[in-house]
This record gives sequence, structure tokens and C-alpha cells, in this order.
Amino acid sequence: MDRHKLLVLAALAVVMAAGISSSATYIVSAKYLTDYSIQNAIKGAHDGDRIIVKSGVYRENVNVTKRLILIGVDTGGGIPIVDAGDKRSAITLIADGVWLQGFHATNSGNGISDAGIKVLSKENRVRGNQVSNNSYGIYLVGARENMIMDNLANRNDVGIALQASSNNTIKANLARNNSFGGFFLGSSQNNTVSGNTAWQNGWVGIFLSNSTSNLVDGNNATKNDNQGIWLLDSCNNTLLRNTAKDSYISGIRLLNSHCNALTSCDSSGSLDGLCLETSNKTPYPCATYHGRPTASIWTSPEITRSSSTTWSRIYTTSTRGTPPTFGTRRGLGPIITWDPYSGTTWATTGTIIAAPINSGRALGTLVTSGTRSSTSGP
Repeated sequence: MDRHKLLVLAALAVVMAAGISSSATYIVSAKYLTDYSIQNAIKGAHDGDRIIVKSGVYRENVNVTKRLILIGVDTGGGIPIVDAGDKRSAITLIADGVWLQGFHATNSGNGISDAGIKVLSKENRVRGNQVSNNSYGIYLVGARENMIMDNLANRNDVGIALQASSNNTIKANLARNNSFGGFFLGSSQNNTVSGNTAWQNGWVGIFLSNSTSNLVDGNNATKNDNQGIWLLDSCNNTLLRNTAKDSYISGIRLLNSHCNALTSCDSSGSLDGLCLETSNKTPYPCATYHGRPTASIWTSPEITRSSSTTWSRIYTTSTRGTPPTFGTRRGLGPIITWDPYSGTTWATTGTIIAAPINSGRALGTLVTSGTRSSTSGP
């Protein structure tokens, strides 16, 4: 069939679709319409229209400036690939209310804001996509109320990242083999990060920096090089039912991060199951009993040598189980505290007082009448 007939049939399909409903459907095929692009289809579409993209490699930078549904379909050659050619971002969502599904976005530029999929707007759905070989796999900037779900971020610098973004849901994504981190939240608040897997990333599985009031729930951050979950300068976040196992250094690390709730987590298999550095009023160590959260512990200034300071460093070898006291019994490792004044270390034991769970935050306390014994330190 010649090219002219194909163009006529494609146009007829759009007209027929428009006659059936108020929205039109555009079909983009790299196999036949070689001079046609996804961006050209966007240019001709209107809000509410649907663009279906078939298998093939589309070497372009796609800017979605209208409220559209973009669906990639595997027609025998894999899901369609949008290749940015090492320039800017492969796909950028500028309009609100876009549905983006079924694309492989790759080869972004190396700029600090370049990504496979970049989201600059609100109320979008980014689902079932793959991103690889980008600075950021999926990158939300100043974005809110978006759903990022069921995506694969593999071999980027950062898998999925949020910057200055709020009220987004990051759910059931897989970030693996990224050179720095799987998931990153910077200066972001009121987001939900749930049911994701961060596996074998180069530095950290899930990283929050200068971020507040986020829920990190039910994630699996396993076998990341340095930390499973890391909070830096981040406060009032809730870490609930996470697995942060088998990293080389820390399962869960908090640095200059206060008033965070840790409940029902498993951070075993790392050098430090839990590492708190200059972080106070944080309940830990994510205790469970028969799979249900039972109690946590608050760090307390009274335990240090100066009531005006908080614990500087705490190391645990495991945070599994619900022992009645600290120590080496029932799978809970010793707490090793470093004294910043003398440079010495000691081990501390104390009694856990159980308390109910309230709105996802574990309530509990550490009785300061426990014993302190000297130790050689970590």
C-alpha cells in the first residue's frame, strides 16, 4: 500500500473516531508514517484527545502541552521508545491532567534538570513506563497531585525524584541499578511514597533531603550500597512498615532529622540497622510483634551527658523483634552511643514501654534508668 493511501486511511480513522465521541484518537506509527512524530500528533490534537503510539524508536523531545491521553502499545517490537538523543528531556508534561502510559523514555541530556520523563504540572497519571540512561528517570519539579505508579527506573543517575513538589503519590514503582539513588525527595512535603522497591542502587534506596510531612510506607529498600533509607535535614516524616535490609552501611539513617516516626520496619542485615546522627525526638526501632506494630522508642536528651544535646550517634545491628529491654536478646543488637565531648563510646540498655499506634505514629518512651556500660565502640 503506498504512502498516500496510508495517510488517507489514518486521517479517516481520526474522523471516524471524532464522529463517535467528542474526543479524537490519533495513531502514530514509526513503521509507516516515517515523517510523522509524536510531537506532530500533539500539535494537531485538542484537550481530551487520545494519541496511541505503536512500537518503534521516536528520536525526539516530546512536550505535552495539552490535556491528552498518550498510550504506548507494543505492536510486536516492544513498547515505543522516545530517545532524547542526549539532549534535554525525552518527555515533558507541561499541561495538567495528562495520562502517560506504556513508553520507554531514554537518553536524556546531562543537565541538572534533564530526565526521561519530566513533570512540571499537576493531576497527571504516569503509569507503566520505563526510563533508562537518563540524569533523572522520572523527575517532578514544582509538581503536585500527580500519580506515579508501576514504572521501572533502571540505570539512571536517580530513578524517581521530586523537587519542591507536594501531595504526589509515588506507588508500586521499581528503581534498580541507578548510579546514585532509587527515590529522592528534595524540599518536598505531604507526599506518599508507598509500595515501591529500591534495589541495588549505587548509594541509597530512598533519600529525603530537607523534606517534611511525607509518608514513606511499605517500601522495600534492599541491597543498596550505603543506606536503604536516608533522611537528611528532614523532619516530621513517617516511616511505616518499610524493609531496609542488607545495605553495606545502614539500613535506616537519620542525619539532622528530628521528630520523625519509625514504626514496624525491618532494617536487618546492614552494619548499622539504625543510625541516628544529631536527630532527636524520633521514635524507633520499628518494633513488630506477630507482624503488628507494638511500640517504639523516643530518643531523649536526658540520656546524653548534657541535657541540651541529643544523642549524636546510635548504631544497632538489627531492629527486628519486640524485646522487653535493649541488649542482645531476641534479635535486637546493642545501642552504641558516641559521646562528642570525650570521643568515647558506651552501650546503653533501657526498658521499652509499649503504647498504642496513633495515626501511623508510634508512641513510646525510653526509661532513662537503664544501665550504661563501657564498650570499645563500633
